[in-house]
Amino acid sequence: MKKALIKHTLTNDFIGRLLNIKNFSQATVDSYSLSLEYFHEFLQNDYDLESWIENPEKIELHMIQWFVSEMRSRWVTARSSNTRLYAIKKYFFYLSKIRKLNVLDSSEIETAKEIKKPVGFLTEDQQYRLIQWAYLDQKTTPLSRIRNTIIIIVMLFTWMRVSELLQMKVNNTIWRHDIQIHWKWWVNRVTCFRQWIVDFIKKYIQLREDWWLHSNRLFISHDHFNEDWSCIPLTRNCVHAIIYKLAKRLWFHCFPHMLRHTFAVNMLKNWANLYLISRAMWHANISTTSVYLWASNADIYDQINNVHIPEIDNFMKKIN
Repeated sequence: MKKALIKHTLTNDFIGRLLNIKNFSQATVDSYSLSLEYFHEFLQNDYDLESWIENPEKIELHMIQWFVSEMRSRWVTARSSNTRLYAIKKYFFYLSKIRKLNVLDSSEIETAKEIKKPVGFLTEDQQYRLIQWAYLDQKTTPLSRIRNTIIIIVMLFTWMRVSELLQMKVNNTIWRHDIQIHWKWWVNRVTCFRQWIVDFIKKYIQLREDWWLHSNRLFISHDHFNEDWSCIPLTRNCVHAIIYKLAKRLWFHCFPHMLRHTFAVNMLKNWANLYLISRAMWHANISTTSVYLWASNADIYDQINNVHIPEIDNFMKKIN
């Protein structure tokens, strides 16, 4: 953010509250800060309000509405504009409820309606082909093949997002079936691995040591190194590129978070109830889990055909 925003007491307190009290992630806080910066630039350019931070009482609803119109005119998606509006709304809620300032009521700030689409997930055939292709890929080294296969398997059989996946370390995670992954600040989340996954990861670690690739991080680059020849951990973009390119060569679209969706749908197809799926996915609200309650036509037909009333079935067989 700009120095004018960072130095001001109100904004500092707001950001600190999100981090320390509300336990927002650093990425979310950075997004909120950037949204306030955009709003600050807009007010400076269109309304000459350089001191709106010191005097937030000057902000009126039509200014925020015009800010949204400006964003949409620049082809900003409804989701992106809503993200910026959430930050502004949260900030005005903080000013009115916590700081007791006479500012615009945050409930008057309305966000645009987003079209909710069914979550994307992979079919069983796509899951099998993706794992098989990652393990048999001839365009990479044998070590990279095993690493890429593990990434896909772990994301298909656990709740992990890419950020948690990249935090896995060799020394304290691999030798147990249940492991703790650091999530936000002091909060840890627990997941469990099947035995064959643990064995496969041990095989990867042993091969890595044979190649003299030593690092505490589980997932590292095998092709690029630091100036001192130390290993470089994989980044989110690397994981995204690995999965996207593998799927593209199999003629379907896939991104890392789709594997997490697939994990939830697989649990649902195996008759896990919504509460268990919510706990397994570490959702704070069960309504978030409800987006996975989507069924294909084949699933619906199977369930319809499974409905049987013995007396009626026997009678229809007799008359036919």
